[in-house]
Amino acid sequence: MDPAFDPNATQELTTSAGFVYHNAAAAYLYLSLGAGLAVAARLQARAREDARDSGLTWIALSGCLVILTSFFALGSRSGLVIAGVLFVLGFGVLLVASLVGRGRSPGLWIGSAVLVLAVGGLLAYELHGENSVTLDRWKYLADHPEDVDVRQVLRFESQRMTVPHFWLGWGAGTYQYVLPPYLYADNKFQSSVTFGGSAIWTPYAHCDWLQFPVEYGALGAGLLAAMLLYGYGRALWLVRQLGAAGVAVLLAASGMLAHATVDFPFFNAAVFTLFALLTASTLKTAELSTHRRA
Repeated sequence: MDPAFDPNATQELTTSAGFVYHNAAAAYLYLSLGAGLAVAARLQARAREDARDSGLTWIALSGCLVILTSFFALGSRSGLVIAGVLFVLGFGVLLVASLVGRGRSPGLWIGSAVLVLAVGGLLAYELHGENSVTLDRWKYLADHPEDVDVRQVLRFESQRMTVPHFWLGWGAGTYQYVLPPYLYADNKFQSSVTFGGSAIWTPYAHCDWLQFPVEYGALGAGLLAAMLLYGYGRALWLVRQLGAAGVAVLLAASGMLAHATVDFPFFNAAVFTLFALLTASTLKTAELSTHRRA
């Protein structure tokens, strides 16, 4: 955090729908990446049915590669890892779906080879070009092991904050007001773990799975967990109707849930809206497909 840190200004910016914080932008981008992979999967299925490749599949995949490229300049380490895993898994699902289905897309192997070469070239360029903000952040941490992760402090304090109001929580939006007294009590409000010895202050726990219980209690957080479990359970029940496109979307949603362990994607309006739209529309499409077959 910058020594000239202004809590009020930061709060106003980070709670908006914009992407002042790079990790919020990362979550939005790999949800977009999942949507792009879903489009590519649907185009590939159509090409397989027609026994010809229009090239649109590879245009969609090239767009996904452009999204993946942006992560190197974004500065989000967790976002880059999740996006890379998502891209590889999504592309693998696409290949498997193409191979086991009826018919073949003539451009499958040529396009795959070109895409693999493009990804390899991208990695080589970023690793040796010395222009990757994200990789530079990794190098800095490797060269400065004495810098303690502020998230460790926030996780410790968040667990303590859940105790006084375990069932109902402190209330929505109260995390930023409840946190400072705990930091003061543990002598963590002024600390050398931040750049320049600036104050540790944030309106978020940088872990949604800890912040939800703090603000909404065990009942509110349990309700959210039940909704997520129901959605994924429903997806497993409808797995045949999901197809490669639906699986790609759910992979992206899973990436966001994983990212929520180290950041606060659920507390950004744009990210949460896209997450809800993608998952709900994917499950609803699979259900309608089931009804049509019945």
